[in-house]
Amino acid sequence: PTRFGPVPTRVTPVFRDRDDARGASDIETTIKSYLAQSEHLIVLCTPSSAQSDSWVGREIELFKRERPGAEVHAVIGEGTPPSCIPKQLLRQSGDGTIHSPLAADLRPVAEGGDGMRRGFIKLVASLIGVEFDDLWLREHRRRRLSAMLWSFLIVAAISAGATWIHDHEVTRLTSIGSAAQRLDPVTNQALVDLLTI
Repeated sequence: PTRFGPVPTRVTPVFRDRDDARGASDIETTIKSYLAQSEHLIVLCTPSSAQSDSWVGREIELFKRERPGAEVHAVIGEGTPPSCIPKQLLRQSGDGTIHSPLAADLRPVAEGGDGMRRGFIKLVASLIGVEFDDLWLREHRRRRLSAMLWSFLIVAAISAGATWIHDHEVTRLTSIGSAAQRLDPVTNQALVDLLTI
């Protein structure tokens, strides 16, 4: 159980404005309709999404108006906060300081981000309402178990291959030995000397 209730096996439906609103005659009405049904809004934050003429800001405004109190999840795809975050998600304190929302950061660690995997786990934890550390440890255990399973399968495959090669070689040498026993004694001794080198 999470703060949103039990974790669903699938998260559906997922509305993606680029795909699902294509061809709509009135895009704002279409997006507003989908946003009104949404429990969460995931905002991919990039320098272009933070532009004042971007639809992203309008979608955030519509979502906040249609679903007051619903969750908005910021995900940094590129750029540097706060310049990559739409102004609708920024807060300004009394002293004029701009504050960015807590965001999953998909940028590489070398660029100050969380990295793709860690950022994705942060987003999922936020969406399902669990602590990041709990989900991260679970993912770490899953990956470790998967690595152990693959290691076991590789060792089993190598062992099976070595057993097959051994059995094949024993069979080959046995048939050579049987053939040698049927040869005359001089040829037999030469073959035995050759095999024992």
